[in-house]
Amino acid sequence: MATSIELDNVSNSWDEHSVSNDHHDLTAPIQVVAQAAPAEQAAAPSQTAPASAEPVPVDVGGGAPAAAPPAANAPHEYVADASNVVRLPANVSIDNIKVDGHNLVLEQADGSVIVIKDGALNVPTFILGEVEVPRVALIAALEASHVDVAFGTDGSISAGPGGSTSSAGGNFEQPPGGIGDGFGLSALLPPTDLQFGQPDHRELFPGLAPNHTPSILDLTPAVDGGDTIVSEKGLPATSGSEGSGEAQDPAPNTDQSEINTGTFTISSPDGIGSLTIAGQVISGAALANSASTPIDITTALGNTLTIVGYDASTGQVSYTYTLVHSQAHPGAGTDSIYDNITLTVTDTDGDTSAPGTLSVQIVDDVPTANADANSVAAGSHAEISGNVMTGAGETDPSTSADVKGADGASVTSAFGTGAAQDVTSAVTGTTIAGQYGTLTLYSDGHYTYDRAANTPGGVNDVFHYTLTDGDGDQSSTTLTINIGNEPPKLGDIPAAGADGAIVYEAGLASGTLHDGSNAVSGTIGFTSQDGVNSVSLGGHPLSSDSGNPTTFTDPTTGGTVSAWYEYTGATGAGTIHYSYTLTADYPSATGGDGANTEAAPSFAVVVTDLDNQPASGNLVINVIDDVPTAKADTDAAQSGETVTGNVETGTSAHGTGAADTAGADGIASIAWTGSVTSNGVTTVTGAHGVLTVFANGDYSYQATPNTPTGNDVFNYTITDGDGDTSPATLTIEVTGSQPRVVAEIATVNEAGLDTTPPAGDLGPGTVDGSHAGDGSETKSGTLTFSDPDGATVTGVASGNVGSDVSGNVGTNISGTYGILHVNADGSYTYTLTSPEANVPAGNDGANMQPGQDVFTFTVTDGLGNTSTSTISINILDDVPSITLSGTAAPTLSVDESFIPVIGSVGGGGGNVSSGNFAANFAVTPGADGQSGSTAYSLTINNSTTTLVDSLTGQTVHLVANGAGEVDGYVTISGVQTNVFTLTVDATGKV
Repeated sequence: MATSIELDNVSNSWDEHSVSNDHHDLTAPIQVVAQAAPAEQAAAPSQTAPASAEPVPVDVGGGAPAAAPPAANAPHEYVADASNVVRLPANVSIDNIKVDGHNLVLEQADGSVIVIKDGALNVPTFILGEVEVPRVALIAALEASHVDVAFGTDGSISAGPGGSTSSAGGNFEQPPGGIGDGFGLSALLPPTDLQFGQPDHRELFPGLAPNHTPSILDLTPAVDGGDTIVSEKGLPATSGSEGSGEAQDPAPNTDQSEINTGTFTISSPDGIGSLTIAGQVISGAALANSASTPIDITTALGNTLTIVGYDASTGQVSYTYTLVHSQAHPGAGTDSIYDNITLTVTDTDGDTSAPGTLSVQIVDDVPTANADANSVAAGSHAEISGNVMTGAGETDPSTSADVKGADGASVTSAFGTGAAQDVTSAVTGTTIAGQYGTLTLYSDGHYTYDRAANTPGGVNDVFHYTLTDGDGDQSSTTLTINIGNEPPKLGDIPAAGADGAIVYEAGLASGTLHDGSNAVSGTIGFTSQDGVNSVSLGGHPLSSDSGNPTTFTDPTTGGTVSAWYEYTGATGAGTIHYSYTLTADYPSATGGDGANTEAAPSFAVVVTDLDNQPASGNLVINVIDDVPTAKADTDAAQSGETVTGNVETGTSAHGTGAADTAGADGIASIAWTGSVTSNGVTTVTGAHGVLTVFANGDYSYQATPNTPTGNDVFNYTITDGDGDTSPATLTIEVTGSQPRVVAEIATVNEAGLDTTPPAGDLGPGTVDGSHAGDGSETKSGTLTFSDPDGATVTGVASGNVGSDVSGNVGTNISGTYGILHVNADGSYTYTLTSPEANVPAGNDGANMQPGQDVFTFTVTDGLGNTSTSTISINILDDVPSITLSGTAAPTLSVDESFIPVIGSVGGGGGNVSSGNFAANFAVTPGADGQSGSTAYSLTINNSTTTLVDSLTGQTVHLVANGAGEVDGYVTISGVQTNVFTLTVDATGKV
């Protein structure tokens, strides 16, 4: 039976664009088609129905009057902060926005409202929970709610009531449009807590109780997106692997996208006997009490569907779906699968609905690999470590930590400079070659990086890795290893002039030392933690092969430089080995300043690392000038001798000379103090001779003949090729060495003078001597002299000259009393030609008259030295001589008888006897001639005679009586008695 009910004057019908008092007094006819109530309702106890004009609340399920409805939810009011931001709970809906004066009103599904004070003047930014509603979404929500939106010049938004012009102005010129075809409204009318008074059932539906099959409504199939959506990203850590949404906020359960709510509707006119969800049967009573006693159902995928309420008036079942753990999603990315839950409802009379499917869309969570960075300290080759997934040990763990997502994730592949490699082990790791080192990466994300030796600094070694989660979703990013830049450093370079940085010209083979000190070698250390690109010395790239070093010529001195280097990449330490050899003398620009630094060639030392940063310095080699050394020389000469030598070579005739040291620059000149050059000949006059010198150091010394013993000292200075000088002396030891000469004394006899010279005489005598012809007036001999250099007689002169004489050798030269002839070899002859005048004359007999005739002779040796001496002639004086002539001497005889008295004188007669003995003597006057008469005298040869005094018989003795007479006496009785007397006169008469 159908009943048509017309309701007139329905007021308070409202459109979302009109206020509550619009359209009053309008009439909207509504036709409600009613069917008989179900049997259970018919059988329900009768209830007192209110008057038909008085609506009362009724129970939706049973139709009985319900308790008074709860008071409407009180509105919540929010005010935007200073930044025009309003923070609302996460479950607030902005789907229905109204404008109420200056306020915005958010109508919620449960009928409550939220008021945003003054929100229409400047629409604020909404943050729901922790999520900011995008501006575009907010504008769309406003427009969907038919709210007019206006934009200010400053970008602000204001809202005003939308829709047609309010009817309060009474403008009905616009005719209303058609309402379309009619359709049943009963199915669209939601259950209501209010209904008008029911007519008596018995009067309306007597005995009518039709059967109904329950159904489940408001389910959205998976193809249309399902009934509700949950996301793996909201899974908490307790689910096994924290979802990416949870992982981004340290506070627990900040992302609750793993939980969502929904509703479905049960239509069961015959009441609800049970509701079966995923095989779990829920009684009608349990369903009715589910708001206070929620009912958990485990789904086929192992998640939880919780029935949290049932609205009997609408048949709406409220549920919460909780994703318990991640699900396997076959597709890539944030694809979805569906947890399809089968629902059936059985009414109280056993009718079961067709199965319905509650589809929950489960959105896959995916990993997010965030770029990682780590660093190797400048200059370091130490291993570093980190974890690309957790960010531990990295530059900024807060940004580099990866998000594994709800499905969990691990590192599955990576590559550096080569092809991608699988990373499968968290124990052994996978070695991945990079551009500058090696990465050992493990599947759990931890890694070590070892920088390779000899690699640059200030560079990045980039590795790519991929995270793969439990259901195959992947995310790739990079791990960048920043290698710090460490410039190379040079060690100590030997200072100029120090060991390893000094050579001596004197060390050359031609130098004063010739000991090899013209070469030096050394090392220079360096460190280059960023590898070595090049090493150079003096602009020449060096070899790293010790057997094949780099060799070049020093442009300053022409010397030779040889160098190489060694480098150990593992430690960054290197060494430059160098040698410098001065190969020839270097002419100093500042000569005359001795053994100074004459050159200082400099060589740039540059080490460049692999990132082209240099370290530089200078190796300066001091070249020390060689200087000559003049050494004292000696020589010796006899007076008059010429000796030769060389002061540079140290040679000499008789000395102990020492060779001068020329030095590497050679001797350029030699200068002698006091030298005089004439006609190209340079001489130096000394005290004992003259030195002739030559440019090459030769000399000739001529000692002055007859010079006394002494030393001649000559000073000279040698100068080398670059002006350095050295003085020295040449000392000539001169020995006065005249020939040794002995004065000659010869004796001739005056008695040998002969006017007729025999052979061998140099000339006749002027008189005859007492022994004329016996040759004693001539003397021959040899002068005595000697000299090692062969002396000869070079001069003879008469008299004692007192100095050297010359000439008259080999010729006769007349002296005072004779003639002298001297030969060069010293043989001589002297002949006395005239008697010597004995002054004063005296009766001195044949005496020797020394030095009566004197000659001077000079002997000269082979060196020109002379010695002079004399030849003295001693003359033996000739004397007269008396000899017996051989004539018989007369005999004297006296008779002593005529002597009257012994001892008396006188008498006569026979006692006197005489005789002349002159004839018995021959008188020779000698060379001096006789200048007076011959005188006779008596001398006693023997006083004892053989005479016997006949008278006395005594022997007669002779005695001179002092009167020129000789007495003969005898001794008688001791008395001497003269027996005779002998006398002689001038004529010889006795």
